[in-house]
Amino acid sequence: MKKNPHQNQPTKKYIHHQSSIKMNKKIYSSTDRVMDNVPYPPVHLLTIKEIFGTSDKPNLQLLLQHLEAEGRLELDAALTIMIRGRELTAREPNLLEIGTPITIVGDIHGQFF
Repeated sequence: MKKNPHQNQPTKKYIHHQSSIKMNKKIYSSTDRVMDNVPYPPVHLLTIKEIFGTSDKPNLQLLLQHLEAEGRLELDAALTIMIRGRELTAREPNLLEIGTPITIVGDIHGQFF
């Protein structure tokens, strides 16, 4: 029996809960993985220390690799990323100063006021 890394115990199969799904004229069990060669998502939750280390900037390579593998973050780490992102975008100017003359082509949807 394959061990599910998301549980401390091997995956239990209950006969009365099992059903099957018919896809492409093949019948698959609803409790087994259709693609056994696809790895499980990482069980480890990334921490603030792992993401940021001693820097103010996140380790983007580590973060992207973990998220692409469908890994998860600790709640504090996710909140820290969101708060820092909000602070960063709040410091950005929201008005673009450009010289004249200027030609505007298309609809600007009220972006210039």
